[in-house]
Order: sequence, then C-alpha cells, then structure tokens
Amino acid sequence: MFVGIDERNEIAEYDAIWAEDDYITENEGRQYVVYNPSGRAIARVSLPARVRGFGFSRTQIVGTILDDNDVPHVVVWRVVPPSKS
Repeated sequence: MFVGIDERNEIAEYDAIWAEDDYITENEGRQYVVYNPSGRAIARVSLPARVRGFGFSRTQIVGTILDDNDVPHVVVWRVVPPSKS
C-alpha cells in the first residue's frame, strides 16, 4: 500500500513516514529520512541523481529514472537493510 502525503513526504505501509531532506541540486540525488510511528528516525535512504521515488513501502520503492535521453522509466527497487558487520 502506498499513500502520498505531498510531493516531498510519503506515508508507507506500516505507518512509516518517508520525509525528503532538502537538496541543493537535482544532480545530487534525493535523500529521505524514514520515521517509525512514534516519530523516531529509523533509516536514511539515498536515491541516485535522475531518480524520483513516488511510492514507498518497507520492502520496495517505486519510482522513475531518466535515461540518457531524459526519457523516464518506471522502476521498482527492493529495500534491503544494511548488513551488520
């Protein structure tokens, strides 16, 4: 389930909120902070430049990526937590 709040923030399944950090230029990519239902930051997610996420869940991100000709393609990325070393 994907529910949009506005263009810069999303409520994902399990009531996590993905809030987009400010960025200076589109070339730097987008950064999100993920908050749990109690408001605690639980993750930071970076998307590459030319990628725009528009659907978020605990297990995947749906978004678009622009190719070299600026043609957008819809892509689904799997969310994998970092491994503990």
